[in-house]
Amino acid sequence: SSGINAEWPLRPGAQGAALQNGLNLPVWPIDFKWSHAGVPANHKCVQIVEASDPDTWQDNYFCWHHEKASPEMRWSMGGPIPGLKCTQILEAADPHTWADNYLCVPQDSPYDFTWSSAGQITGKSCVKWVEPSDPHTWNDNFLCATPGVSSSGLLSRATFPDPVFPNDFRWSSGGVPSGYDCVRIHEASDPDTWDDNFFCWKHGTKDPGMRWSMGGPIGGMRCTQILEPSDPHTWADNYLCVPQSSPLRFIWSYAGAYKDHSCIRWLEAADPHAWSDNYLCYERCQLTKLEVLDPDNYAAQYEGTQVIGVVSGGSCIGSAQHTISMESVDSVEETVGVEVSETNEINWSISTSVQVEASAKIFGAGVSVTVGLEVSAGGSHSWTRSESKEFSEGNSNGVGHETTYNSPGAAIMFGQVDRYKFDRSDIPTKMHFTCPSGGSFVKDSTIKLRATTYQAAHFEAMVGRFHSEACSADTSLPDCVRHLPYQFSNFFGNMGQVRDAFVQCFPSDKGSVAK
Repeated sequence: SSGINAEWPLRPGAQGAALQNGLNLPVWPIDFKWSHAGVPANHKCVQIVEASDPDTWQDNYFCWHHEKASPEMRWSMGGPIPGLKCTQILEAADPHTWADNYLCVPQDSPYDFTWSSAGQITGKSCVKWVEPSDPHTWNDNFLCATPGVSSSGLLSRATFPDPVFPNDFRWSSGGVPSGYDCVRIHEASDPDTWDDNFFCWKHGTKDPGMRWSMGGPIGGMRCTQILEPSDPHTWADNYLCVPQSSPLRFIWSYAGAYKDHSCIRWLEAADPHAWSDNYLCYERCQLTKLEVLDPDNYAAQYEGTQVIGVVSGGSCIGSAQHTISMESVDSVEETVGVEVSETNEINWSISTSVQVEASAKIFGAGVSVTVGLEVSAGGSHSWTRSESKEFSEGNSNGVGHETTYNSPGAAIMFGQVDRYKFDRSDIPTKMHFTCPSGGSFVKDSTIKLRATTYQAAHFEAMVGRFHSEACSADTSLPDCVRHLPYQFSNFFGNMGQVRDAFVQCFPSDKGSVAK
């Protein structure tokens, strides 16, 4: 046997074909999976086997989601495969000839695999390879790579969202949990099984850059002291640190969870020194204002015209002057909707209304509106505002609320208002927070903003005359104009349709429309 295993035999020259053809490759690590019990459902796999190892390696597989293109991985029990990019898979404590085992991918593969037989690699995202039946320290072995994907065959990387506290984080006192990357939480002087404790974030989210220190705060980072005063094993100099730019603002409690905070319990059940009430917390604050950056760069777009009132009249009798008047018009609903993604800081229970500051070009009038919390679903939260807009008066080109016509003839008058719509995602915004502790801060973010607004109402009249002979022959001619209000009440669109309908009531052999 050559000692080489693959998902299927590759055609000559086929190596890298998936990359060259720009197929939809699996995202690292979220589309990959380790299995020590056969091929899992909805996955394709390469078998990971060492023929000389008796510890049930024959059913172990490294897999990717079946809807993704094959990454063209191949397994070798006989050294690197020529022409491929290979990563040695070695557990030095295992005596069963693992030194010549390699996982290989095409040279142009975007996956920069690195193997570790001693825990996760900082700055990489890792998938744990474990065979529970093998006693030779396989519980800390990981295949690691830079998180991301190449959907075009290039070394592009997926932009993962920031992990949201607490939903995307997890404490583990029993090793690295599946589906997570972790930082090890360890006190070397503590004998109470702290060597397998980890604080973790979900695969598919950004590495938050956390680092653990057993020797005081780390320079250049924002650090939170992790202390249990009742534990005698030198916990006073232990810190969890994040980059200064991190949105994570942790607070530690060794006496229960804080009110108005999201908290995750840190528990080592084997440690008898009062660890049952220790929590890592994050203060949840009220979102008070969303400030759109450079608001004058945005403007609502004209969507159409809304008819808010229409009256008409007509007569074939005599030659008198008649007047039509519009006594009232309909109101319209202006709306504003804001959507933000799930984020660590917001206390949704008290952020029930938010001021949105943008520009009159978006809101129609004014630069600020207040919106109310509507719904939270699918990892995002929405606020909306709906307000009735009344039109008591208006004018355009000197036309008021009444007009006259002479019989035989007819006239129509309609009130109208132009509707504008704004709908954009990923608008750069500053989020302003006020916290229960009395502090406040501002965070850069993005929002989705929608607005439907109306300008001032204006009124337009059209007047026509019927030929006397035509009216004498057909006294129902004005009915064409009288019926237009039924046709165009609450009309929205191009007002040319309304004007054309009026003109069609006056064919050239029946009458004419005044210019």
